[in-house]
Amino acid sequence: MTRPTAASESVLPPVGSWRMGLRPGAWLALHSVIMIAASPIFTMVGAWPLAFVSLVPCVVAALALKDAPRKAFVVAALGLIPWWFVTHAWLINVTVAGFFAVPFILSTFDAFAIFLTARLARNHRTLALSAFPVFWTGLNYVRGEIAFDGYAWGWASHPLIDARVVAAPACVIGGYGVTFLVAAFAAALVYAKQHTRNRRFLAPIGVGAAWALLSWFGVSQFSPSVPSIAAPVRFAIVQTNVPQDNKLDWTIEQENRDFDRFRDLTLKAMEPQVGPDVVVWPETMAPGMTLAPQALKALSENDIFVRHEDGSRQWATAFADSMLDLSETIKVPLIVGDSFIDNLSIHLTPDGKPVLDSDARYNAAFVLREGKIERQWYFKIHLTPFGEVMPYISSWPWLERQLLSIGAKGMTFDLAAGTEPTVLTVPATDGRTIRCVTPICFESTDSRLLRRLVFDKGIRRCDVIVNLTNDGWFTFSNLTRRQHLQAARWRSLETLTPTIRAANTGVSALISFDGSLIASGVDDRSGASDIDGLLTGEVSPTSKVPPFATIGNSLPLLCAAASGLSLLLHIGRSIRRKPTRT
Repeated sequence: MTRPTAASESVLPPVGSWRMGLRPGAWLALHSVIMIAASPIFTMVGAWPLAFVSLVPCVVAALALKDAPRKAFVVAALGLIPWWFVTHAWLINVTVAGFFAVPFILSTFDAFAIFLTARLARNHRTLALSAFPVFWTGLNYVRGEIAFDGYAWGWASHPLIDARVVAAPACVIGGYGVTFLVAAFAAALVYAKQHTRNRRFLAPIGVGAAWALLSWFGVSQFSPSVPSIAAPVRFAIVQTNVPQDNKLDWTIEQENRDFDRFRDLTLKAMEPQVGPDVVVWPETMAPGMTLAPQALKALSENDIFVRHEDGSRQWATAFADSMLDLSETIKVPLIVGDSFIDNLSIHLTPDGKPVLDSDARYNAAFVLREGKIERQWYFKIHLTPFGEVMPYISSWPWLERQLLSIGAKGMTFDLAAGTEPTVLTVPATDGRTIRCVTPICFESTDSRLLRRLVFDKGIRRCDVIVNLTNDGWFTFSNLTRRQHLQAARWRSLETLTPTIRAANTGVSALISFDGSLIASGVDDRSGASDIDGLLTGEVSPTSKVPPFATIGNSLPLLCAAASGLSLLLHIGRSIRRKPTRT
């Protein structure tokens, strides 16, 4: 082997030079391109097979940055940002500050995984390849379940839900476990590429064999399935179309017009050819202040009213009364999202104006049946980070108000978080009792919460997941709506529980217990959004309890612990190596 000449040495960028980051940065930008192509950006199904190799550029970049691991973090963050900007483009219409800040924050978690891999690759290349899936999955878990109250969005594995057999391990090791398999396969491919020995293909073959075994075991959980109730349950979903800027400033005139449309769609669902057991409305789509019985009583006793533009008055309880009339008319249980005002009290100011106070306000799901509000409701437990709560900062109300005035003028975070994983029992028209859990909006991304809602110590406690959501926040981004639907499908697969998804502005859907789509959109238009309409269909619950009910997210939790330990060891070594001043 000949030693490089001085001339050739001078051409090479010095160790730590930013020029060393150009090629790795390009690889990471390729990762963003692959993720965008694999996602449902143009149609309901993206080029999902690309997900298998989506993390290969990340592994290559980590190895290329092994001589500059500190710069690996910055290079990785910059290279990964395009993916997050595309998936969060809708933020530009909500908060300009958030539009620029959120992609940078999200990219840092994956950047840490690349940094840890690059640092380990300096002396242990093969060990670094083996550790990459641990670091990647562990940091994904930290972002999805721990940091900022958890933001589980945009996993590399998410497109694979369109291939039922490939995604099947999720009912054993969860969605994070499938992410681990994607990362392991990427590392195995890079290992095979960089080794010329005959055994180089053993790594990808081994990962593929493990994946196939887990898929076989997962598919075995799908069938045979034992129905938990005598027959399939028929649902009618009312998809509304109220743009979020309208919803935030919903005038009484708009509420009346929209309610008339919601009622017409609900009555349409009662046609003989439909005949649902349950009707579902999306999140917070019941007009008016609340459906909480005590609050309605307080409003009625104090003669609280709202005034129309023409000066006429409408009682504050008018919408609740109309909904109860509708419930009495259709004779079918109605699950609907609305605010729950807890312990409402009303007093008058010296000039006679009413002042309303309460202990708390919740984002809630209600059951209306035969003209009455059932004495059962679910309060949203996992409030949406930066949408309903500002993690950490909400503990200081003054600071929260100042930041909102800068980044999201007009928004207020006044919701309280629920604590109980309530199961709503809904009597069907034929006398059966359907046990429903009702995760609201962003909660469909929370794997840990859905496991808690569906199971109690490994025992099934519900038959159907009814996901109420308002995706009007996503404005022009149909990609983000479809990603939200993808997340809900993973929750069905993990828990082997069918999902009914009622979405304002779309995409409403009926999801089988194996995560496959039964129907989506409205009025026979697949993936329809930004329109209102009706979606009807049946789902078949099972009594199966998948291994995930017991195992949960043990694998990603171990990966997160290993990643944290590796980072602490690196920090410790850096401190010991730092020269001391005399």
